[in-house]
Amino acid sequence: MTLMKPIGYALAIAAAALTTSHAALTAHWDFDTDGTVTDNISNTAGTLVEGATVSGGTANFVGGSSRIDTNTNGGLGGTGSFTVLAFITTTSATNQTIFDFSPTTGGTSGADLRLFAQANGNIRIEMSAGSGFEADLGTLNLNDGTTHLIAAVFDSATGDSFRDVDLYVDGSLFDVTGGVDGTINLGSSRDVFIGSIGHLATERPFVGSIDDVAIFDTALTGTQLDSIRVNGIATQAVPEPSSAALLGLGGLALILRRRK
Repeated sequence: MTLMKPIGYALAIAAAALTTSHAALTAHWDFDTDGTVTDNISNTAGTLVEGATVSGGTANFVGGSSRIDTNTNGGLGGTGSFTVLAFITTTSATNQTIFDFSPTTGGTSGADLRLFAQANGNIRIEMSAGSGFEADLGTLNLNDGTTHLIAAVFDSATGDSFRDVDLYVDGSLFDVTGGVDGTINLGSSRDVFIGSIGHLATERPFVGSIDDVAIFDTALTGTQLDSIRVNGIATQAVPEPSSAALLGLGGLALILRRRK
């Protein structure tokens, strides 16, 4: 699936297939405006660093120290549920940083959150102090030049272990095994970085494009993620079921559509 920039269209929220009782976007970077980075939820302006650009509806990275400092933590922090997702496109067979939130700069197990595309095409998640897992994607390869939706999902209702985090690629669940476990309690004093590790800017830099980076305050399901893969990311919170029913009758919400 090659990346084609989503186009806006009106649709009832009930048809968005995000069926949790409350699933709010706490941050969303869609990279729709050339040359700038803004979180659509907090309206916080980000900073393009060392050759990172935004054009054609994507953020583009050339390795080295190129990255985006979002200048916000995106709502991450504490022990609550979350989903972090992004669309990525790369052909670089290297270890690459997609998403970095490191309040402890690698010093406290379970307090940081980083996502990587691996040189072998797999996905890796780390939460510091040795806590890290790699998921074998089998025939999938994140470095094949097509666009993939990657996501890390944590449901605090199922436990507080790093091993309770689920990794998804293109809507399919891939289990993490082995590695060093830890208790999740994210810090809150660090900005989100996209395309590199913020405190180690030249380590595992991304080469390629990243789009529609988003953080939700709930654990999305595989079905919901697959709907996002096909239809795009809702630009506002998904309401409680009663509100959704009302909106389904008369209200329309603008969402972004991603076409294969």
